[in-house]
Amino acid sequence: MPSISISGRIIGRRLMKDPFVAEVRKYRMEHTKKFNSDIHAICNDLRKYQALLCSMADIDKNKKFANKISPANR
Repeated sequence: MPSISISGRIIGRRLMKDPFVAEVRKYRMEHTKKFNSDIHAICNDLRKYQALLCSMADIDKNKKFANKISPANR
């Protein structure tokens, strides 16, 4: 039985490349090189980006999804 490859799927005896996975890996590698593979710097950058997106979406981090659904709306 053929094993599953990290870079794609094996169908029969052929390896199928996934263009979406390839694109994500390309940008992830570019981001990693930008910070010289320093995991702490990468995580800090991603946290800053997440905070920016949350502020743009005007999301209240203290609210939980369950609190937004009242029994009357169910």
